[in-house]
Amino acid sequence: MAFQPIPNTAKIILQGSLAGQLCENIFYARQGAPYDLTTLAELADAVSVWMVAPGTMSHYGTDFRFTSVRCISMEDDTGLQAEVPVLGDFGTHDGVNLPNNCTIAIHKIGTVGGRHGKGRVYHPGMTTTMLSDANTLSTAESTAICGSYRNLRDAVAAIAGGAAVWGVRILPRPGFPRLRRR
Repeated sequence: MAFQPIPNTAKIILQGSLAGQLCENIFYARQGAPYDLTTLAELADAVSVWMVAPGTMSHYGTDFRFTSVRCISMEDDTGLQAEVPVLGDFGTHDGVNLPNNCTIAIHKIGTVGGRHGKGRVYHPGMTTTMLSDANTLSTAESTAICGSYRNLRDAVAAIAGGAAVWGVRILPRPGFPRLRRR
């Protein structure tokens, strides 16, 4: 499929390692003008600061570590990009690390209606102490994880001029099992 440019948009790729396996989540940010190298570098720096913050790493098990953040302009197929290697510590959440296929879905609620205005991010690095029972994320942990992703949204919005307007919530609704096991 041919590349389709998206004006004034940057792709933010968060890469990490969970027990030696690559984990990657992608976000997008729009602003009022095309991204240049300076703005992409500022965006990558802001996201990398969020990645290694104690408040972020406390929501990941000790097998998880962020490794890099890349910000790519979506203006053309040779998009400008900035990358920041992240040499932060491993996650700090105590408890037994769950297998790599155990995760929760973070639902991003966009301002555009329909399926194309939403997205999911899978939160890796779960531990047994994050659960209220064998298959349900605790309410306190759910609230804390959503707060952490809101902090990411706010860091992106500060660089992109307030254009990162997605909300955050855990799927499915409270009271239902939240771990995805394959």
